[in-house]
Amino acid sequence: MILRFLALILIALSFMPPRGMAEECHPLLQKVIEANGGVEALRSLQSVAYTYIVKDSKGQLDISKEEYLFSGELSRGTYFVMQKPERGPIPQVQVYDGFKTRVYANGQEVSDKAIVRRADFLRKTNFYWFAMMFKLCDPGTIVEVEGKKTRKDIEYTLVSLSFEPGVGDVTDTYLLYINPATNLVDRFLFTVMDFDRVEPLMMEVEYRPDHGILVPWYRRFAEASWEGEIQGEWTEEFMVDLRFNTGLNEDDFSRGLYR
Repeated sequence: MILRFLALILIALSFMPPRGMAEECHPLLQKVIEANGGVEALRSLQSVAYTYIVKDSKGQLDISKEEYLFSGELSRGTYFVMQKPERGPIPQVQVYDGFKTRVYANGQEVSDKAIVRRADFLRKTNFYWFAMMFKLCDPGTIVEVEGKKTRKDIEYTLVSLSFEPGVGDVTDTYLLYINPATNLVDRFLFTVMDFDRVEPLMMEVEYRPDHGILVPWYRRFAEASWEGEIQGEWTEEFMVDLRFNTGLNEDDFSRGLYR
């Protein structure tokens, strides 16, 4: 009886999906991933560094050097410009080492909880925005096809994403607009539950090919309704000076390097 039970466990394990992939990827999302170059193409690049410029409707800027290690989703941001004073001292280094986010300024670790909380949000969110189209089939993703919506003569397929409990720090909701001609997500609605925002923002995305993948080099977002109507001013985001395979490793995200 025990041997039979062990045999059943071994059979079940043999059918488990590879680590890092959902048990079953929805065909629509698989097409999006492939249109962006595919997960293996991203992983083969190992790491990326780029300059990230965020400009709000009043012209206020955030400018950072972003560096990510794809294995482990490690993230470092060095901010040279942050024009909203509540975001902390400049220059500022934010580091997520896979377990905890730390913030450094003038060689000292910053202890202000509000600054560290925002840095933790930015480290995880900035990485996600870069790699989002390759993560649509990650484990714990809940997918629902919501129908069609026509905009500028394109009949988009609407797909909602949510997440099982325990996936990420909070549970946000996304509504993707998938272009059937390109299999790309041209725009999407999303919540920001980390800051208790239940009403959506609309993100619009433009892509450029680089090293065998598509990079979301330009994005803009604004307050919106769930019907997709824009209700606020646009904030723009630019990724420039991209470099892949930068030689980063886990040690580069060690807290000791910033003392």
